[in-house]
Amino acid sequence: MSNTITLVGNLTADPSMVTTPNGTFISKFSLAVNQLLKTMGTDGKPTSAVSFFNCVTFGDQAANAVESLRKGNRVVVTGRMDQRTWTDPQEQRHTTYEVVVDDVAVSLRFGTASVAAITRIRAADSTGEPRELVAVGARSGLSSDREPF
Repeated sequence: MSNTITLVGNLTADPSMVTTPNGTFISKFSLAVNQLLKTMGTDGKPTSAVSFFNCVTFGDQAANAVESLRKGNRVVVTGRMDQRTWTDPQEQRHTTYEVVVDDVAVSLRFGTASVAAITRIRAADSTGEPRELVAVGARSGLSSDREPF
């Protein structure tokens, strides 16, 4: 069975990022997806319903999302739906659904974007643990000698 989802919507806030103890970057963001309904409102225009999806992405894509995306950006997300269940300290069971992102891109339907290929290095703190990202060798546009994708 296939579990693939493609969403087009607007970010409800800037993506947030954490780093796991082993140095993996994880970013999370919420996506608002509008769906036009066949019913008409009192003004004669189609009504709409909004669904909200929590999204999570990993690695360099997580860092790129945090650096590139902002609240309100219209994006296209592909990935898979995932269900997580956990029990809190009060022994209450919780379930959440999120999109584990395979790819995210800015939608060009309502705006423009530019592509910049960058090389990331992970800077270490005094204990040698990776703690931050440093972008080096940024290249703007598509006119470089390196393939853009």
